[in-house]
Amino acid sequence: MNIRCYRCGWSFSLSREALTTALDEAHTLKARHYDARCPKCRQTLKVSVEQLKRAMPGWKPTGEASSGEAALPAGAEKKPEAQTPPETPAKARGKVKARKSK
Repeated sequence: MNIRCYRCGWSFSLSREALTTALDEAHTLKARHYDARCPKCRQTLKVSVEQLKRAMPGWKPTGEASSGEAALPAGAEKKPEAQTPPETPAKARGKVKARKSK
């Protein structure tokens, strides 16, 4: 897919791999456009998801990552996240200095 930067006029292309990644990201976030960056001037260009789909006619979402989580490989289990201990008051940790009385 060819894209032309409206700021500097540079023409660049997105590979099939980049298009698939862009469509997967847009599908996961339920976005209406993808932000591509011009490699010459770094201007952000909005490319509509419809335009991306026209460039990749047979695209199907990879996995069901629509819940915001990446799809796990077959046989892999989700590991529980480590829990942090509850925060103790600053005085108990010794970070607050005692005041001298008059």
